[in-house]
Amino acid sequence: MTEQMWIDTAALIDEAAARRVERWALVAGVTGCTANGLLLALYTVGLPGDDSYMWTGPANDVVGAVSALSMIPMTAAVRDLLGSPGRLRLLTQAVAVGGAASAAGSALLLTRVISFPVQSVVGTGFGALLLLWTAAVGDSAAANEVLPQRLARAARIIGRAGLGGMAAAAAGATLPKGSRAQYAVAGPGIVLTVAAFLAQPAWALALTRTMSRRPSAVDRAPATEWS
Repeated sequence: MTEQMWIDTAALIDEAAARRVERWALVAGVTGCTANGLLLALYTVGLPGDDSYMWTGPANDVVGAVSALSMIPMTAAVRDLLGSPGRLRLLTQAVAVGGAASAAGSALLLTRVISFPVQSVVGTGFGALLLLWTAAVGDSAAANEVLPQRLARAARIIGRAGLGGMAAAAAGATLPKGSRAQYAVAGPGIVLTVAAFLAQPAWALALTRTMSRRPSAVDRAPATEWS
């Protein structure tokens, strides 16, 4: 389905759900991209030795918590838009729990109640849930054509590439430290995982742009009247 074909048939989508998707996907996309940028700055500039960038760590925790919380209404809205098919309902509920846990973990890290390794485990688990949810959205959207195929395809690629990358990175961690085998297995896995995490909020921004281009209720009225 081309984007124009999707626009022509978009009168069939749930208007209330589409408005919620447009609103919350924008929040999730902007905060997600910002959090990713702060994290990249921390690991590429701050931790290597430039203390003037160390503020990006706590800033990432704050913005990342907002992003995690915004994913809760966004994923629920997308679920409603797609009609809650298959495993998407269960995954959306899991994302809600994971998002709340991730935000709480960031707050506890900032207040030094928990350590960074503990918060990392929570954040990684939430990231895995998001990748599972994204892949499921891609499968469902491809089947019912509620979203343009390019968005459905991108969701499947992001979700599956990220999950595959996480699996490869985990497998690499079991190999002898510093060995060629570890670099050969874990290296590509880390690259895929990071690429998927960077792409997820960008996909959310593409989603909100798509929803903003849907026909308005006024535009759809003549079509409904003559149907």
